[in-house]
Amino acid sequence: MSFPFLSDPWIERCRAMREELYPAVHHLGVDIRMNVSMTDCPLDDAPTDIFVEMSADKALFEVGRLPDADVDLTVSYTLAKEILMSGNMDRPLHEIMTGGIHVDGDFWKLLQFGGVMATDGAGVTAEIGRRLSEFTD
Repeated sequence: MSFPFLSDPWIERCRAMREELYPAVHHLGVDIRMNVSMTDCPLDDAPTDIFVEMSADKALFEVGRLPDADVDLTVSYTLAKEILMSGNMDRPLHEIMTGGIHVDGDFWKLLQFGGVMATDGAGVTAEIGRRLSEFTD
């Protein structure tokens, strides 16, 4: 069964996936607190803010905002979905450089995160993309 991106059932499936993939993600050595705000969300009741918090003992992807994030990103709903589904960690940098993603905050930390996820985390990001495609409309 598949669900619309960011719908309540989709988020619940992501939470379950997070628990399954935590051992593969937390060891990557990334330390970042990032808010992502999505524009143009077609679902009336879907959240438009999510956050990513990663450190040596934490790997969270959750609904809401962190009050003291290192980085705040603004991206369209469609682009956020495309990036997550593809598992392609080169795409966000391209979108930042061409204006598809707006960045506020520690750009260097964001680049480090992207670099680690594209190299050491490549297998994990590909697996996340594969799993998301199984339950995302």
